[in-house]
Amino acid sequence: MAEVVKAANDIVPVDKEDLMETANIMKHKGRRVSQICASLIDGKYEILYSFADDENYDYTSYKVTIDPEVHVPSITAIFPNANFYENEMAELYGVKVDYIDGDYHNKLYRIKEVAPFGPKKEEAK
Repeated sequence: MAEVVKAANDIVPVDKEDLMETANIMKHKGRRVSQICASLIDGKYEILYSFADDENYDYTSYKVTIDPEVHVPSITAIFPNANFYENEMAELYGVKVDYIDGDYHNKLYRIKEVAPFGPKKEEAK
């Protein structure tokens, strides 16, 4: 019979000011960024940065909650593959991500509507 592995799957709140340090710690621990996603909840962005440990299957997500006008730093200097996730957040949600290495400047999806899943003009007031 196969062994059942009980892996951790935690969501940890983190301030945007601590995001780069957190990403550096994950890199130092040998974790890989497995996904980054944004959601607009109650007028704020909730951004999950998820890191996987492929040896023991632990999975940790760090949640950054910000107002729509606040910028977050790109983690592409630490995890180059984050550029697709960050471009997606910027283009589809309107998240302001600073210094994406590999910035597509809203041309990743080539959509007509600006930030279709982001706050609408009425919500932003």
